[in-house]
Amino acid sequence: MGSNVSDLQSMVITQELRAAYLQSVAAKLAEFAEAAQARHFRIIARIGHQLKGSGRSYGIPEISLLGARIEEAGQDRRVSLLDPLLAEFKNLMCRITEADTVPEHS
Repeated sequence: MGSNVSDLQSMVITQELRAAYLQSVAAKLAEFAEAAQARHFRIIARIGHQLKGSGRSYGIPEISLLGARIEEAGQDRRVSLLDPLLAEFKNLMCRITEADTVPEHS
């Protein structure tokens, strides 16, 4: 029985960590939108780098992949990529949020 309680506690902690992580990613989305509008490429590259390094750790490799592309756009000062990347980022956050709120049927 102790193992089941421990597993449940680990699951709750994992869900809480993922929720906190997703809140931080939502903040990064807002920061990216602001930096993209202002063409602050150094900030854009930093945001991308942070996302690239964190997504896989939380089981969301799509965030890491998108982060790598954002980082590259910032480093290369690719203005033409900013709006499409912002739209993709928003879409990804919507999909992740929807997936996390859909109840699982056992």
